[in-house]
Amino acid sequence: MSGDHIRWTFFASIALVDVILSHFVGIRIIIGPWFLTLSICLVIVYAIYRIVRPNVHLAELSSAAMQYLALGWSLTVLSCLVAAFDFPLIDSTLAKVDAALGMSWIGVFDFVRSRQWLNNILGIGYDSILPQTVLLFIWLNAAGRFQRIYEFISLSALTLGISVAVSAVLPAAGAFVTYDVLSLVKADYISLFFGLRDGSITELPLSKVGGIIQFPSFHTALAILLSYAARNVRLLFPIFAVANAVVISATPTMGGHHFADVIAGAIITVATIGAMRAYQRRVSRDSMTSVADAPPLSTSTNAVTSIPPISATRVVQSAGRTRA
Repeated sequence: MSGDHIRWTFFASIALVDVILSHFVGIRIIIGPWFLTLSICLVIVYAIYRIVRPNVHLAELSSAAMQYLALGWSLTVLSCLVAAFDFPLIDSTLAKVDAALGMSWIGVFDFVRSRQWLNNILGIGYDSILPQTVLLFIWLNAAGRFQRIYEFISLSALTLGISVAVSAVLPAAGAFVTYDVLSLVKADYISLFFGLRDGSITELPLSKVGGIIQFPSFHTALAILLSYAARNVRLLFPIFAVANAVVISATPTMGGHHFADVIAGAIITVATIGAMRAYQRRVSRDSMTSVADAPPLSTSTNAVTSIPPISATRVVQSAGRTRA
């Protein structure tokens, strides 16, 4: 089974889980015409440049876009549905972990808030994930590095899937709630998060779906994955390395994450990358072994060795006849 088939099977499975779970928790998922229109447009673009007017770059770009959108919507919807399980929040534990590590969230928050220039830089950095993703897809596609794009999508799917599973049993409302600073920040996820938990939200339009996972931090995960996807790419990697260092630095104060959220997100992401690299090495090793174990090309060898030698005398005689 190819990588594309595996990814689409995974996304379809998550979508099926979304449908089943939505009935279980009593939340109706509203797709909306814009979603269907966008999906149809992407399929048409893919079909045109794959079949009608073949263009490998545009075909691969549209394919990657479809897969990434399927990943985002299916798993983000699942993260909202599992919030309805209403398991006990672990924010107090996360705050204790921060304290044990010698980190004061409110101290850092006050420091950033008192310096508008720093607050602005961190805010811009925190919101750069989507532009970075678009730039990554376009850059790698133009360079013909299609597999690197699909590697990023696969790693994102695995990391977000793990994050959703963790958030289902270990939910957190975030540091904004823990330290009571909601009046000072913009935290749109709060009403969605608590509405899902208390059952007041019974309809979930895809247009209103957003990230509500606090523990572990998926913003941290994406920052690491974007930098990893840009490795060995001249110009792009240094830009992403700096930009995502800002993203991770901004995650506690801009995203309302405990420091423990950031650490957990980084651990999960690094472990996922390690597992992917081990899998890739195994596949590469198995491929090399298969080639090494292949039988010798005896037919071709016999054909070559069966050709009779041509003597110098015959060559001279033939040349003489030609001149005559």
